Amino acid sequence: MRTLLFALVFLFSLPLFAQQERAGFTLSAAAGLLPTYLKDQANQELWPVAISAGYRFKGMLSLNVYGAYTIATSGIETLADETQVRYRNNTSVLGLKAALHTTRFKRMDVYGGSMLALYSSTIRQLNLDGSSMDLPKNDQPSATKPYPYGQTDNKILVTAFVGASFYANKQLSFFAEAGWGISMLQAGFRFTL
Repeated sequence: MRTLLFALVFLFSLPLFAQQERAGFTLSAAAGLLPTYLKDQANQELWPVAISAGYRFKGMLSLNVYGAYTIATSGIETLADETQVRYRNNTSVLGLKAALHTTRFKRMDVYGGSMLALYSSTIRQLNLDGSSMDLPKNDQPSATKPYPYGQTDNKILVTAFVGASFYANKQLSFFAEAGWGISMLQAGFRFTL
């Protein structure tokens, strides 16, 4: 909590030294570099991809609509009845991002903010014989039931992120962001219109 407070104070103080302001409509595309399911040793069938569109106000605030999608498949797991299966997780995120920016550096932009997002995940059981099934809703998954995972409900979450952009010119910038989204770390490009 103290680290988050320090980061917010740092972000609020940086605009006091701003040299250049950037404003306008923005379009961004990014790819995930550290997928959320990496710790589960999942195979990424579709690496995390994200797009966003929004407006950077003159000053330090930007608002964006964010959409992202990924598909990951687990390794082979053995159920209670000795059946071996895999699980495919299709995850999508749709949210509204707000960020505070600084332009202390002529070609750099450091920013951080928060996102209010709807996380939707569909889990499908893939049997090794080639058949598959959507998992039913299950509030209390158990290893003793035929399927150890239940279908997840859509969740609305508030997440945080920090990032930096490098401006190649007035319209094109390259950025990297760390935080909770479709990927723990993502990088991409942004056009300012």
